Amino acid sequence: MNKTILSTAFIFGFAAVALGAFGAHALSDLLAPKALDAFKTGIYYQMIHTLLLLIIGISVNRFTLKHQQLLFYLLVFGILLFSGSIYAYYLLPLIGIEWSFLVYITPLGGVLFLIAWFLAAFYTLKTTTYG
Repeated sequence: MNKTILSTAFIFGFAAVALGAFGAHALSDLLAPKALDAFKTGIYYQMIHTLLLLIIGISVNRFTLKHQQLLFYLLVFGILLFSGSIYAYYLLPLIGIEWSFLVYITPLGGVLFLIAWFLAAFYTLKTTTYG
C-alpha cells in the first residue's frame, strides 16, 4: 500500500506543479482574476493533500493497512472532487462546455478532506508506538 500511496502522491504533486505552470502562463490571459484565483485554490488544496498523502505513505508504523487504505481513498477522491471540479468548472467553458453543477461537487471533496484529517489525527492518537 505504501508504494501505491507514494506513487499516487508523486503523480498528484507533478500534476499540481504542471497545472500551476499552466495556470500562470496559459490561463492568465484567458480567465478573469477571480476565476484564476479559484483555479489556484484548487492547485493549493491539491498540493497540501498530496503532502498529507506523502506523510501517510512514509508513516509505516503509524497507521494500519486498513487505516492507510481509508485515508488514501478519502484523499484521492477529495482531490478529484474538490480540485478536479474547480479545474473542470473553469476550464470546460474555454472549450464551450458549461457544467454549472460542478460547484456542488467541490464541497463534497472538502468534506472528504475534513474526514481524512480528523481520522489521521484519531488514528495517530489511538496508536501507541514506542521507540
